Amino acid sequence: MPEVSLLVHVGMLAFIGALAAAIVVYHVWLDAYLKRHGRLASKPVAVGGASGEERRAPPRPDTLTGA
Repeated sequence: MPEVSLLVHVGMLAFIGALAAAIVVYHVWLDAYLKRHGRLASKPVAVGGASGEERRAPPRPDTLTGA
């Protein structure tokens, strides 16, 4: 493998860092955008829940009391 200059390594690291920063900024912007428009990005959507109702798992039994 040929020798690569330090400048190339620094450039590669800067590019990867800039790409990661752009992804983070995009996700923060997208979350804020969806919250402004009445939708939550972090809220899971139930499969087949087109009517808008929220599906919840049944409550788990209490393991301490055995009820």
